[in-house]
Amino acid sequence: MADDVIAIAERVRRGETTALAVAEEALARIAARNSELNAFLTVSTVEVLEQARAVDAKRARGEALGPLAGVPIALKDALCTRGVRTTAGSKILEHWIPPYDATVVAKLRAADAVLPGKTNMDEFAMGSSNESSAFGPAKHPLDPTRAPGGSSGGSAVAVAGGMTPASLGSDTGGSIRQPAAFTGDFGPWIGGKQSPNATTPDGAWQWVTGEPWAYTSWAPNEPNEFQPGEDSLFFYSVGGAKNPQPQWNDGIRSLDISSYIIEFE
Repeated sequence: MADDVIAIAERVRRGETTALAVAEEALARIAARNSELNAFLTVSTVEVLEQARAVDAKRARGEALGPLAGVPIALKDALCTRGVRTTAGSKILEHWIPPYDATVVAKLRAADAVLPGKTNMDEFAMGSSNESSAFGPAKHPLDPTRAPGGSSGGSAVAVAGGMTPASLGSDTGGSIRQPAAFTGDFGPWIGGKQSPNATTPDGAWQWVTGEPWAYTSWAPNEPNEFQPGEDSLFFYSVGGAKNPQPQWNDGIRSLDISSYIIEFE
């Protein structure tokens, strides 16, 4: 999408566009590219339009909008979504509909983000190319014969392919960082934690999990340098234009970004 996360939210708050128009654009972009790229396993058409109308109604009533008002954010299918299918990339969960939201999903809803769908991933996040998904691999948006990396490949493709301005993934040993490097997205990751259960207390399908983070486009000043600016990290994402010539495999970028993160209580 042409605008980054911050710009979309500001335009919705100022009334320069509507959350419904933004959601419809995201759905049109997904429809145009997903059959080729297989980035989304579930497209939540009805739900995202309802969410967008609710944001617009909130603005019409004069209520304050959340910091992510009307911003379409795709979700890795490892994150539980109340009432929306969550497969973790596995046939075992092909028809499972969670009765609750993952914590990070609940926070996105509270921030007035809109959620257009669930993205492809290696089965149960066990993979590094997105080829182990039970629903077929996600494809690189610049060359569909190439892998986008994994396990959060669909989330990376959703952003790099221009379908959504940001998306959430999860990372243990590179599941965000590797797809970010493969596709020219920016994918921050900090820390990790052990989880004894297949589902973490935060509602993410991970065996060993890092916190959920987002992909978004990035514009480095140098090949391996990220320069934070006024449009920098915002709810786990970075504003800016896409790298016009992303490298196919330019290594894992490790950044100290903790001081730039905005968290929602």
